[in-house]
Amino acid sequence: MIMLRLLHRVTVRSGSMQIEIKRTELESLVSGDRIPVENNSERLIEVTIPMDMRRRGVEAKLVVHATQGKTTTPDKNLISPVAQAHHWFDLLAGRGVGSIREIARHEGVDPSDIGHNLQFAFLAPDITEAIPSGRQPVQLTAHRLKRIGALPLEWDRQRSLLGFSA
Repeated sequence: MIMLRLLHRVTVRSGSMQIEIKRTELESLVSGDRIPVENNSERLIEVTIPMDMRRRGVEAKLVVHATQGKTTTPDKNLISPVAQAHHWFDLLAGRGVGSIREIARHEGVDPSDIGHNLQFAFLAPDITEAIPSGRQPVQLTAHRLKRIGALPLEWDRQRSLLGFSA
């Protein structure tokens, strides 16, 4: 209810969002006292935020440019296949497991899932670090990652394919 009194207007345009805040309502909220509006002329605070709308599966996300690259809530569904790939690679590389089929039998998964997802153990180090800390591009989802056919081995091509800046 407070937000409805505080906001005068929010305008979403291509490339930006403009928020108009009622100055007297903000002052009232901060001070705790009701401040009367003089002569019915409300002074406004205007804030313009650069942003884009991006598709993420079936939903649209507002991506505010000022926050891109900063930490957000980590996506557990995206972290899981990357962590699983590293686990499986560790098993194959030095833990006495002889084959993908053996891992599949032991962990109760299809060998083709292991074969496909194992490539995520070879993501560029900065991508591997960005995902668990929530710094991946908004369009990078677990669904998108799993739909990738063959992941390029070149890290610059991986960054480009997955939406990371080079």
